[in-house]
Amino acid sequence: MHLRHSHLFGALVALALLTTTGCGTAQTPAAPAGGGTAAPAGPKTGGVLTAVFASDPNEWDMRGQGKTGVNVQLHGLVYETLLRFKHGSDVEYSSQILQPRLAERWEVAPDGKAFTFTLRKGVKFQNVPPVNGRALTSADVKWSLDYYSARSEFEGKKVPASQVDFMYEGLDKVEAPDANTVVVRFKDPYAPFLNYAASQWMPIAAKEVYQQDGSLKDHLIGTGPFTFDDKATQKGTVWVVKKNPDYWNASSIYLDGIKRLVLPEIATAQAAFATKQVDAWADARIVAQTAQAVKSTNPQATLFTYRVPIGNALLISQKKTKALTDARVRRAISLAIDREEHSKVLFGGEGAPFIAGSWPGIFTQQEAAALTKYDTAQAQQLLQQAGIQPGGLTLEMIITNTDDTAQHQLLQAQLKKVGIEVKFTILPREQHRPRLYAGDFDIYRNSGAGLLEADVDSFLFGEFYSQSTLNWVGTNDPELDKMLLATRQTLDPQKRNEAIKAAARRINEQGYDPGIVYPANWAFSQSYVKNWRPHFANGETEAFAWLDK
Repeated sequence: MHLRHSHLFGALVALALLTTTGCGTAQTPAAPAGGGTAAPAGPKTGGVLTAVFASDPNEWDMRGQGKTGVNVQLHGLVYETLLRFKHGSDVEYSSQILQPRLAERWEVAPDGKAFTFTLRKGVKFQNVPPVNGRALTSADVKWSLDYYSARSEFEGKKVPASQVDFMYEGLDKVEAPDANTVVVRFKDPYAPFLNYAASQWMPIAAKEVYQQDGSLKDHLIGTGPFTFDDKATQKGTVWVVKKNPDYWNASSIYLDGIKRLVLPEIATAQAAFATKQVDAWADARIVAQTAQAVKSTNPQATLFTYRVPIGNALLISQKKTKALTDARVRRAISLAIDREEHSKVLFGGEGAPFIAGSWPGIFTQQEAAALTKYDTAQAQQLLQQAGIQPGGLTLEMIITNTDDTAQHQLLQAQLKKVGIEVKFTILPREQHRPRLYAGDFDIYRNSGAGLLEADVDSFLFGEFYSQSTLNWVGTNDPELDKMLLATRQTLDPQKRNEAIKAAARRINEQGYDPGIVYPANWAFSQSYVKNWRPHFANGETEAFAWLDK
């Protein structure tokens, strides 16, 4: 990378690395039983890698609402972003090493308000209608960012409601001074932008698709290493991508294709992996007991155990029930949560307490323990001070019909111990999301977006800043607003960590969101799958794998 302002870039990357230090992520790819096998001579070309979807993708337009992780897992194979996070067999799950992708280099202005990207030459869109393999230019990047942010030509026009507006808050304009240069300007310093530019939530698209369809939701066409195979894809059964012969870095792609079987039942997915119908299996539904069972029946498989650096949070809406506007009631909810029990029951003891608004390593273990204290007696005292008698408060928790109910039932049981009743309202996703975005609920268990950026993954700016488009819960705290603006505008990594810490402490003291736990996840690959390892960034995990068989 050739960076004119390398001192600032180094600070931003140092921040990314610093904020994962001390998160306690356990990452232990188990050695194959029997001492393993000799290292192969080198990558082999060919073959189709089979993975798993828990459900079907539902659309491809990142502006739309109700997105799922399923969607971006194909996005990262077909679309590309300006930057990427490095990942591979030697890269830890929460590593935050920025690398070139569509941009071969980038520069950050000393004031942190402008980001200049120089695009690599020779990149083409996939050779399918209506784009037909034309070259990528800076105009495509400008068009994409204008579309996602609803600015420039899209301002005032009818475009889908967006779930990504928070990534562009404070954006002034996007410039394309020549075919290979893009300049993104913000009104104020904007520390999170480089991480956002590497996330799968900012893919670079072709305007021809929008001009043809009026959106990007129905066609998946990008510049990436794979093309969507609509003929081989069968909704409800299998989704298929095939190698893009015109990919700018084709020599790094060894697979002929990737297919994902739609296996809604975890037992079915487990059986498919055991019988080697599935090659790589990264699935949030895998719990500690499942991981142990899979390893015992398939000892040659490689097991990955890792802690996810985005916590399970508990959104508390202040819009629906008056009692929840009282900080004492919100604090009582936090004190009623036994986070150690959540870790043991749900994550085999591999989880860790999560403080909403913070990032792994921001607080010491001792500080975190004090802020996530479990004390039912104090919780009951606070409820009494707020005028709420045992059994006098019933809260509605909204759940999607695909959510794992075990975690919700555990929370329900814990709150009941202090006299708070929780009732579940189970909704299909298309009904659940509008209620969530409107704050029409009492509590909702949530998790971050996987962007490797505290700004959104720790619910820092989005949930708590009064003017944020993601502030579904109605938080309106002028003092906190000032703190949150500082987390975005402070470029020095140490000072930004201090700003995040101050904001997170305020969030905890006011009980705006009783963070619950950093979850643990498990994943498996067959012994013949090489250069594959789960990574926090959604998208291209399978892209550079190869099969030694």
